[in-house]
Amino acid sequence: MDLNEVPYSIDGILKLDAGTIATKFYNTQHKQTLINNIASYNQVNPDNITLTLGADGALELVFKSFKQNFFYLPAPSYKGFQKIAEIHNICRRFYSPSNIVEILKTATTEDIIFICRPDNPTGVIADNIEQFILKTKAKVLIDESYIECCHKKSLTSLLAMNSNLFIVRTFSKSYAIPGLRLGYIITSQDKIHELNKRSLDYPVSNLAIYCAIEILKNKSTFDIFLAELKKKCLFLQNELKKIGFTVPTSETYFFCIDLNSCTNANNLLKFLKNKNIFVADFNEYGLIRVSTSTKENNTIFLSAMKEFQKLAKVDSYEYKNK
Repeated sequence: MDLNEVPYSIDGILKLDAGTIATKFYNTQHKQTLINNIASYNQVNPDNITLTLGADGALELVFKSFKQNFFYLPAPSYKGFQKIAEIHNICRRFYSPSNIVEILKTATTEDIIFICRPDNPTGVIADNIEQFILKTKAKVLIDESYIECCHKKSLTSLLAMNSNLFIVRTFSKSYAIPGLRLGYIITSQDKIHELNKRSLDYPVSNLAIYCAIEILKNKSTFDIFLAELKKKCLFLQNELKKIGFTVPTSETYFFCIDLNSCTNANNLLKFLKNKNIFVADFNEYGLIRVSTSTKENNTIFLSAMKEFQKLAKVDSYEYKNK
């Protein structure tokens, strides 16, 4: 429950035909077919898209292509931002997502601002920032890895009004193929040209391309899966609230628990780990992130959380790591 992997899979949905998937040749035809289908799905021009090795590959490509710029990274946020920045020795500064409007207002042409939409780890979407994205002098990268989970739309419509906007998407999350590593960037044609100069000619596999083409054909099925997953997520949140945890509202299938609402919070991660339950650790920000899983795993998690709350209320209780 720590990596934001969805509990459903493409098994039974996609019919993988070894004869259809070209493994002997570089399949440029299917690559262009996928780009065209992604363009149609996002209502943009195919020339505004480049494929990448997952969303991480997209983020790294932007870091490499504009490493002379100063990067603003949200915190808390996706830890991959920090790791890729460290690898490429990027000049960076962290900002609180609640201060995004002020950052957009004051940034210069030498800056690149990263925005998670929805935010990771909280699952929250910042409202009414579109006008500031259009007016800012900086380049803006919007990570929309989880946008399919949300009732709010992608910001691809802003691309026609801001040539310095980059939107990162992935098939790893809502479309359940993280192991195939397929993402993409949507941006202006001149920026695509800059990115492609620093990208490999064949950054993704034919298998990933084939699966993505089939996924887009079956998008309505995945929409049903996501709707059911969000219902389970809401149930989990409500059950946790009943036993005393503070759980901020999330737009996605993952959510945070505010550790300030938890007695003996420092021991919660140890307690869960000893039960082989793994959640994402944002303890330095007073949070843990939980991804909704299967019905069985969700039940096990809730039972453990209830047990922890009961133990934590006992004055003499002191959890010891076994």
